[in-house]
Amino acid sequence: MTSTVEFTRDYVDFCQQRLANPYPLFDRLREEDPVHWCKTMQCWLVTRYDDVFDNVRDPRLSSSRSGLYMDNLRPENREKAKPLLDHLSKWMLNVDPPDHTRLRRLVNAAFSPRMLKSLEPRIEQLVDRLLDNVCRARRVDFVRDFSYRLTATVICQMLGVPSEMQDNFRAGAEILMNFSSAAGPRLNDHVGTARKSLKELISSFDHLIESRNANPQDDLISAMLAVNESNDRFSREELFAMCVFLFVAGHETTMSIISSGMMMLIQNRDQYDLLKHDPRSLATTAMEEFVRLESSVTRGVRMAKENIELRGRVISTGQTIVNVLGAANRDPRQFHDPDIVDIQREPNKHLGFGFGPHFCLGAPLARLEAGIAFRNIAQRKLEFRITCESLTWRANLGIRTLSALPLELITS
Repeated sequence: MTSTVEFTRDYVDFCQQRLANPYPLFDRLREEDPVHWCKTMQCWLVTRYDDVFDNVRDPRLSSSRSGLYMDNLRPENREKAKPLLDHLSKWMLNVDPPDHTRLRRLVNAAFSPRMLKSLEPRIEQLVDRLLDNVCRARRVDFVRDFSYRLTATVICQMLGVPSEMQDNFRAGAEILMNFSSAAGPRLNDHVGTARKSLKELISSFDHLIESRNANPQDDLISAMLAVNESNDRFSREELFAMCVFLFVAGHETTMSIISSGMMMLIQNRDQYDLLKHDPRSLATTAMEEFVRLESSVTRGVRMAKENIELRGRVISTGQTIVNVLGAANRDPRQFHDPDIVDIQREPNKHLGFGFGPHFCLGAPLARLEAGIAFRNIAQRKLEFRITCESLTWRANLGIRTLSALPLELITS
């Protein structure tokens, strides 16, 4: 069955990862074809909140992404991509129970609430220092000069990555994500560069792991090496995968939340005025609203383990389902005035951090960093204006991230 949505320019651009504003397209899909077969990307696009909420918890659906990749790779690229696919299959979000349960138990033993609590004063100091730099410079790219510096520094300190290696790690992770977060034919564009970057990232983590084995430090790599739950430990490959995954998840997504949140505050002065009036109470609810409106992780991928019927469509065994979180989080059936920024929105049961067994491991860290950032910006009552006519978003289907946010500090 062909949908009229397929003949729109937005749809073509979306499938080619060129669509800057996907929300009008998501609105049409949600209303006209909420369980839509996308021939270009060889997957089902599910866009209504209730369906997405059910799908991310449905035991009939696997978290494997193998079909998302293999169905779109050209034959000559499938063998070349094998090291990438083997590595990504060990990322926790792509693993099903009972292996997922085991990995989650092991990492939770290291990535503890106590460790997060110990980071809070360091994040406060870092936010203050970065905001001081922003105020001195007056004209900045907020993505590069604040969001990136904050999130990369925090996750590097947590893992034990030396500060001089931050930029190399971030560049390698971004190249890897060009593949891991892509879909459709564009996957083929990134196989070679992503494979090279993965090799370099694993080599870097190999040196760090060897160093921590010999001389443990107060960092997450040392903690994961020390974990021994009921005579169970991380294998070497699992530890590599966890290190790369935590670096990517702990940096890229939080950077996106802070950057797009700052954009929304500038574009919605009434909401920024509310936040400035009561930053301690509203920084948390503001951050949740920013996650809802501009979900940095835009999809939850599943694969059908059996034939499933959803809204009259038969999803066959082995087919890929892309639960479009960005569409679900703006479903008017769930959220009143879903396209409006409301930093006091309650309740706000968005799916930006996922739900169920695969609820985002890094959500507490993201909430801590973003909450401190927005609270401190509002307490300083900083006023900015955007200095470009239009903003650009990175061409990546799975992660929604501003390429840059050029700002000028306004003085009274």
